[in-house]
Amino acid sequence: MGITFDCKENLISYLANQSPTPPTHIALGDDNTAFSESDTVLGNELSRKAIETTTIKGDNRKVEYNTVFNTTELVGETIKEIGLFNAATSGTLFQRVVLGDIDKDDTFSIKVIITLKVI
Repeated sequence: MGITFDCKENLISYLANQSPTPPTHIALGDDNTAFSESDTVLGNELSRKAIETTTIKGDNRKVEYNTVFNTTELVGETIKEIGLFNAATSGTLFQRVVLGDIDKDDTFSIKVIITLKVI
């Protein structure tokens, strides 16, 4: 799991007051290729949804992004990766996480919570 080079460049743009675009969407995919800082897309994106809530946490050093993929979405798919993007399609990949297999069926939703922390 990790932060991409593009995310770091976006943060530098923000600090330089160059109007970067913040994360707006979370995507799920089914590729388990190891994370690399040079990742710009998911290995194989299956679905992307708008972030439902964005919250500053703790002592203003963390931001949390949340969305839910409901019981009717991605049924029959095996989820292996999560990505944080700043667009409904394409866009900048801020973070990519590779998971163990989650075999999605219609009996459960997947709530995705991504937390970015400045240390």
